[in-house]
Amino acid sequence: RLPAHGIAVRLAQSSGWRLWNSAADGLLLAVERSASRDGEASIRMFDPEACVCEPADASGTLGLLEAWSGRREQWWVLRSAIRRFAETAGEWPASLDDLVRPYPDNWLAGESPVLRELFAPAVEAERRAQLAPAPEEDPGAEGGFAAWNAGTSDGLPAAPLEIIVDKANHRLALVSGNVILRNYEVGLGGARTPEGTFYISEKVKNPNGREDGEFGSRGMTLSDTDYAIHGTDDPDSIGKDESLGCIRMAKEDLEELYDMTPLGTRVTIASGVLPDDLSVPGKRFRLEATQDETNPGKVYRWLA
Repeated sequence: RLPAHGIAVRLAQSSGWRLWNSAADGLLLAVERSASRDGEASIRMFDPEACVCEPADASGTLGLLEAWSGRREQWWVLRSAIRRFAETAGEWPASLDDLVRPYPDNWLAGESPVLRELFAPAVEAERRAQLAPAPEEDPGAEGGFAAWNAGTSDGLPAAPLEIIVDKANHRLALVSGNVILRNYEVGLGGARTPEGTFYISEKVKNPNGREDGEFGSRGMTLSDTDYAIHGTDDPDSIGKDESLGCIRMAKEDLEELYDMTPLGTRVTIASGVLPDDLSVPGKRFRLEATQDETNPGKVYRWLA
């Protein structure tokens, strides 16, 4: 049975990964069921190979796709924050306010009307996942498909967000399962940057009271060590091995990653695991900051 409304997209693939920001380029079809005539649905095809036809104009549907993808990203971020909060606190957050707290309990970097709307269903989804911990199958993984069907399963992974850093090609990706939501170029420290698995133990804005200092406007500490993901006052070092071991990012990339990354997020540093393809949208992900995330009482001495 066709849904009342829906779209289907094909995500580009690279080195075994699916690239989330390729969705607009892989729009396949849109479905809209008529409200006046029961059972009649309008299907518009945008891929000439799929329909062997003259493809329809996708300009109107791209707005729907953009709105859905924005909500889907907030759903990923919210569910990840709920999962990490529960793992640490041993209980579910009672409201979004439990996640949007001042430093050092800033699980989320801010809020939005969509996050408030999605909070209750996101907690329920995490509860169900705990009762049935088997991994959710991704029917679109092999062919790179994803779809939105009026709130039903969209064929995308439900795995919490994780960060992967590739020392071989100076990339940092935010991923869920086999989907890369973002893939940024970063500066590293060569052998001084350790490989292994860490977690985001601290998130702070304007470390050492500055947004233009050696650590930039944001910092995320790795497992209570002297290593961190942070900004830099030497943007030419991005893509090179010039740090003392930390992960340097460009300001706009860092601030987007900070908003998308809850406390407790797993970070894996390895070599030869990410594609070279940069994957960054034109419109950046942002949350509305409503709490104080600075920490003026601490002097940060990360291995810049």
